[in-house]
Amino acid sequence: MNDIHISDDLKILPERTCCFTGHRPASLGFAEDSAECARIKARLREEILRHVALGVDTFITGMAQGVDTWAGEICARLRREGTPLRLIAARPCPEQMKRASGEAKRRYDALLAECDAVVTVSPEYTPWCNHDRDRFMVDNSRYVIGVYNGADSGGTYYTLRYARKLDRAVTLLTTGTILDLPLMGDEPDRRLWREKGGRGSAAVEKTQG
Repeated sequence: MNDIHISDDLKILPERTCCFTGHRPASLGFAEDSAECARIKARLREEILRHVALGVDTFITGMAQGVDTWAGEICARLRREGTPLRLIAARPCPEQMKRASGEAKRRYDALLAECDAVVTVSPEYTPWCNHDRDRFMVDNSRYVIGVYNGADSGGTYYTLRYARKLDRAVTLLTTGTILDLPLMGDEPDRRLWREKGGRGSAAVEKTQG
């Protein structure tokens, strides 16, 4: 594992790279041991494998608790099982998990150890380092897999808007259902989301952008 700053040379081919964005557990509305979370994880695994079939060989996780961690752990598990992929961690700063302890810190350290490289976007915490991390991931990825709760604020919303601005291929997961969300203008089309059932609804259908 090579811990490198964003300014250092890291060979990433965006056309073969996918990053993840998604909420922390408190914003998802369900516990990790719930059936809903199990469905999200299963869909993440399916989407990772689908992207590998498309030619993606590099995945970037932002290392936050929740979706970032789950996706990273799934990538690590798939690689141990023989799936050819590279896993990169993108940390906003070295102090990302400074206040964490117990199981959360153990999982964080274990996932870092599984990564092929660790990009540390800022040498210290700043009010904007999380956004800088999000931009780094999208800048270096043709594909984005997200778990989005429909909120119009927060890191996931920001990342999706930025992905749209750069015309990235975005796949969103809701409770067990894929929505290939047509991002309208510079933000997600939440009207479509809500009319088809709203947050966490299995009524959301696959659409063509």
